[in-house]
Amino acid sequence: MGEGERIPVAGRFDDPTVQVMPKPTRTLDVRGVRFEFPREFVFEAEVGDSGLAVWTLEGNDVTVMLYAFSVPISAEKLVKEMSVQFGETPVRKTGIKTRRGVLPGVRIDSEVAGQRLRTEGFDLPAPKGEGRVLIVQDVPTDDGRPSADRDRVGRLLATTLRTDF
Repeated sequence: MGEGERIPVAGRFDDPTVQVMPKPTRTLDVRGVRFEFPREFVFEAEVGDSGLAVWTLEGNDVTVMLYAFSVPISAEKLVKEMSVQFGETPVRKTGIKTRRGVLPGVRIDSEVAGQRLRTEGFDLPAPKGEGRVLIVQDVPTDDGRPSADRDRVGRLLATTLRTDF
């Protein structure tokens, strides 16, 4: 059943009341990668013939990007390329919990226009000869802890991230 879809109900009803509540999450299911994300996040897709597709999910303090490449590429390489725009930013090891254990990744901490930005990259399984990278960008709290949005995204990824490969 889709949102707003009318469903016929058999029988006789006198003054029935129905309340339909949408799930608090939506599901991104593309190129063999699936996970849930908060319903209120803004969704954008850039899919073309260039060998690169990007799905972007944006909340208040966190942005999640799924990259699908037609060639192999690592999260570390992608994050290092992103770090060039922030100057000499050290790349650190990190991880994100998933239902199969901790998915290793890389992280850079930077400052953009006076605002802290933490960028994490994770390699996902992909078909042979291709690449899948999950990027999570967060605006951490003043004391360096992840934002509430990042915590919520982390919990959703921990329980819903799936790949077909």
